[in-house]
Amino acid sequence: MMAGSRAVLEVVLVTSILAVVGSVDPEVHMDAIELIKSKGYPAERHYVTTPDGYILQMHRIPYSKNANGSSNITRPVFFLQHGLLCSSTNWLTNLANESFAFILSDAGFDVWMGNVRGNTYSRNHTHLTVHDKAFWNFSFDQHSLIDLPAMLTKTMEISTQNKLFYAGHSQGTIMGFAGFTANKTLADHITAFFALAPVTTVKDVKGLFAAVEYVYKPLEYLFNLFGEGEFSPNDEFIDWAADYICPLDIEIEELCRDVIFLICGFDVSNINVTRIPVYYSHTPAGTSVKNIVHYAKEMKSGKFRKYDYGTEGNLKAYGTREPPNYNTSELSVPTALFSGGHDWLADPDDVARLVPQIKDTVFNHTNISYYEHLDFIWGLDARYKVYDPIIEMTKKFL
Repeated sequence: MMAGSRAVLEVVLVTSILAVVGSVDPEVHMDAIELIKSKGYPAERHYVTTPDGYILQMHRIPYSKNANGSSNITRPVFFLQHGLLCSSTNWLTNLANESFAFILSDAGFDVWMGNVRGNTYSRNHTHLTVHDKAFWNFSFDQHSLIDLPAMLTKTMEISTQNKLFYAGHSQGTIMGFAGFTANKTLADHITAFFALAPVTTVKDVKGLFAAVEYVYKPLEYLFNLFGEGEFSPNDEFIDWAADYICPLDIEIEELCRDVIFLICGFDVSNINVTRIPVYYSHTPAGTSVKNIVHYAKEMKSGKFRKYDYGTEGNLKAYGTREPPNYNTSELSVPTALFSGGHDWLADPDDVARLVPQIKDTVFNHTNISYYEHLDFIWGLDARYKVYDPIIEMTKKFL
């Protein structure tokens, strides 16, 4: 499709959406703290510095707006971790009665939301800037093994709790599976792990990663295409990806212009279309090219392992010719899985390979046949299919 025609279609769709909502939604211009406060909830911003110097920002809803003077009561901690190219706002951008963070707060939890290095809220460092190539030298290895322990430790320190519930979406589940198996001390502090759209291997993914792996060989060519810094695809690449992946109808055409939808897929029948401008304003939230290449390499290998630097680089980094695997069979945390039958990134075949490896720790696996990857955070019925059942499951641990 020509760029001019695409632009016309985008204008038509956006105009249609604005006609429905009447004007630009003010949440388009809000940050996470403002989103929380706009719904009448108390909001806190906290920072933690990782051992390698990244300054991560976390957001907290310490108690519900309905607390009725009981703000000093100790509440169980629930930590939410966003997915690839996303941020803490993923848990906040639906209506208050549909967003997981607010639902958890109303259910009596002390809600914390993490932000990994390189995203909108975690772009500071003790001695590097986002303009330094070295700042972007990370993948989900560093998210899992450095960012996650730092954020959870700070959460427990401030909340004075030594146990917490953890829910991750997409890459947030990778962080849990990798982080909790590699760090047994950290795992001991997790009451239960709720994996929404669980990802470990990505052998059967569809969408952007499948297209990239098919077209760009060797995968290191992506560094020539995007550089070695922030993953920031240009219009030409997005045009190619949109045409390659989804030459679809006018309603979906606008979604095909957003890289997060190109990676994850979408189900317009289960999304509040009046919220699309809000979703767009907060995603994509940023990551490194190296992280994208890591996913693409994992797709090629079919394994869940650390970044593959090639034989020489692996010997230097790990002391082995091949990168070490993340051994999910060693997971000791009680885990509940929520998967989707039409998920592009947490493909049903990949999930099927994961389940036997962690069967001793899984106490629930809910598969929602029609769910796409993003339905777990933005689905119109996510409260009833995912969030309320999770809250019910926590009761056995309290």
